[in-house]
Formats: sequence, structure tokens, C-alpha cells
Amino acid sequence: MPKHFFTELHTLTKHTLYLRENCEAALATLNDLYSHHKVATGESPEMPQRHTRQALKYRKTLFESTQRRLASLNARLSNIIEMSFNIVTQGDSKLMQSENQSMKTIAVMTLVFMPLGTVASIFGSQFMKLQDERPYRLTVSRDFWLMWVIAIPLTAVVLTSKCNTDAGLSGGYANMVCH
Repeated sequence: MPKHFFTELHTLTKHTLYLRENCEAALATLNDLYSHHKVATGESPEMPQRHTRQALKYRKTLFESTQRRLASLNARLSNIIEMSFNIVTQGDSKLMQSENQSMKTIAVMTLVFMPLGTVASIFGSQFMKLQDERPYRLTVSRDFWLMWVIAIPLTAVVLTSKCNTDAGLSGGYANMVCH
């Protein structure tokens, strides 16, 4: 959702609250005016005073209905704000899940290549040697197979221990890596 949508929604809610406050203040003023008019004119007012009293009652009902409509509008705005928040939260959650998936992929790739890199670094460059003189030849040590004999089981142990750690997880990713 565009950022200006939330700003406009906030502004609309703010103005609705201002209108409700003004309506309440006008209703309180109208009630006081009606009470004062009733005291001033007595129980049997003349015709113009009865019309004034009826006009005040009518205005009171208008403000009361406006107040109810503003309360309803405020409730609808609250629902819209809550729904907007939920939509944004869901979008953020999906983004976090995709980033989490990327991090898991990087972690698995590290687990796969880390034992090989460790074994290779232990043995250094002793497995292959380039001759210094012509013809330049690359010779492989007789012990080259030893690196694979150590690296493959070590990789299997690391992946097995990771799958055992993730045994409590359900879902696609743990199944994809471990099964």
C-alpha cells in the first residue's frame, strides 16, 4: 500500500475525532440553551417561544444523529486501519519468510562445502604440484584420494547432525535438505 494512503487515513480519522468533539460541544451547548429557554419561558410558553423550543429540539436530534453517524464512521475507520495494519504485517511476514529461506540456503551451502574446505586447507597445496621447469606439468599426489575419503564422510556427518537438529521442524525446507 502506498505510504500516502496511511497518511490520508490518519488525517481522516483525526478530522472525524475533531468533528465528534465539536458535535458533543454543540450538543451540550444546545442542551443548556434548551434548559435555560424552558426555565425562562415557563411551562406554558407563547406561540413564538414554542416554535423556538421545537426548533431547539429539532436541532438537538440533528446533532444526536450526526453524533451517531460520526461514531459509526469512527468504528469503520478503526476497522480499516486494523485491516491495513494486518495487510502490511502479512506482507512483511512474507518478505521475512523469503529472506529466511535465502539464509537457510546459504547455511546449507556452507555446510556442504565447509568440510571440503577444511580438509583442503589442512592438507594445503600438497596434493598438486606444478613443475617449475619445462614442460610444465601438474602432478597429483598419490594421497589425493585421502582428501575425498575424509571429506565425504565428514560432510555426511555434518548434514546428518543438522537434519537431526531440524527433526522437530515440519515443512518443505527441512524435508528438502534432509530427505
